[in-house]
Amino acid sequence: IVGMTQERKSGTNQTSFYSTSLDKKHTISSVVGRNYVGGVAGWLDYGSSVHNMIASVDTITSKGAEAYAGAIVGCATEQNAIRNINLKFSLIEGSNYAGGIVGYSDSAPEIKNIISIGDMLSGTTVGGIMSVLTEKMDLQNIYNDIQQISGQTAGGLFGKAEEGFTLNTVSNKIGKLDGTTV
Repeated sequence: IVGMTQERKSGTNQTSFYSTSLDKKHTISSVVGRNYVGGVAGWLDYGSSVHNMIASVDTITSKGAEAYAGAIVGCATEQNAIRNINLKFSLIEGSNYAGGIVGYSDSAPEIKNIISIGDMLSGTTVGGIMSVLTEKMDLQNIYNDIQQISGQTAGGLFGKAEEGFTLNTVSNKIGKLDGTTV
């Protein structure tokens, strides 16, 4: 992504993605892929982070057998951090999993200080923040405003919550929520 920097910390397996400045707005027009698709990273590996970014995403589409689509990250693994993000998106679409911030995570990434405003999320399991919550998670300082979420299993924050979560200063506004299980 133009204006994004990747930094590998010496002696570790950690990678950090960050914007050069909060003053700059990054525009991502269309990202289409088969499995792990995100506006910044398709796959966020162990200990990585995305932070300090203002972004506008038009369309993110994932249509593979393991389709994970997220406005910022398609799939996040262990000990990830996503913070200080101001995001606007038009369409996030995954044939399996779709999330307004993260398509899917097999752990509980740190998600805080997020403003997410979007038009449409669509997939089989869909959530305004993340499709499936697999571990206990704390959400801090989140403003989520999405016009429509549509999927077989759909939710304003999470499409499916397998574990509990704590909300600390969270505003969640969903215009229309469509699904078999909501």
